[in-house]
Amino acid sequence: MLLHVQTFGTGEPLLFLHDGGETGQSDFLQQKEFFTNFFQVIMTDLPGNGESERDYDSIHELIQLAMEDLLETLKHYHWKKVNLVASSAGAFLAIQFVKTYPQFVKTLCISGIHPVKSEEWEKNEQAVRKQREALLGHAGMDQFFQKIAPKFMTLSLEEDGYPFEITADLSFAKHIPTLVIAGAKQLSELQGLVHYREKYPEVEVAALPFAGHLAYVDEPKLFNEVLLRFLNR
Repeated sequence: MLLHVQTFGTGEPLLFLHDGGETGQSDFLQQKEFFTNFFQVIMTDLPGNGESERDYDSIHELIQLAMEDLLETLKHYHWKKVNLVASSAGAFLAIQFVKTYPQFVKTLCISGIHPVKSEEWEKNEQAVRKQREALLGHAGMDQFFQKIAPKFMTLSLEEDGYPFEITADLSFAKHIPTLVIAGAKQLSELQGLVHYREKYPEVEVAALPFAGHLAYVDEPKLFNEVLLRFLNR
């Protein structure tokens, strides 16, 4: 299936993969505005989100479908090699896509991910599940998520659904420049930066002060500056 995409600007393709419960029209907005000055910015709706209608029954199935659909979309628009930027759930797809189809990726920037299951991660995950349960319990918010991402929010409440088997392995960084960004307020993600750096010395890491899980939202100017420097290396 072709994914719904919108493009802005000209130059090398810079493809953003949105977080779960978002769309290409709602996520990475300040990055779109900034990077349109330097790249052809591509915003896409992942399967089951926004205009890319698709059914799936698990996060792992979503990753597989999204990977297939992303490949078909890149071929359709003749994007032979893209710079990929993704956060959280979008980063699951980005990592797996690079592992499977490295020939289509020039660089990778990911944020908001965890390579290992730590005590700190479990505490954070419990808090996140409670927040999502509260959102889905609110009539207005439930209708909102049913419109843009009808399956993701419900499936994200399942325990043991986090794909550590995907996020733990960045061995491709030997061949594809890779940057991992974390918000300094998120201890478990900071620990992840240390893990990646120790296991894969080729991986570039950056901790953004004053930022949390969604570093690109909390500190967009700093995020953009770090990403631009990485892309211009």
